[in-house]
Amino acid sequence: MKRKRLALKLKENTAKQAAAAAAGKDDSKMDADEEPAKVNTHGWRKSRAANYKKKKASKKNKSLKF
Repeated sequence: MKRKRLALKLKENTAKQAAAAAAGKDDSKMDADEEPAKVNTHGWRKSRAANYKKKKASKKNKSLKF
């Protein structure tokens, strides 16, 4: 659901940028809300696996009693 929303926002922003370029407006003067949404899909699985391993190691270290 979140990915769909981000993709829709990205599509709207690219349309706004194209309209602004056609009108001769500078893209650097856009509002913060109109910034293109970064849809990060590549590498999410690696980071999830790394986070899981860190949590697992952390739990293992907490369970050790000295």
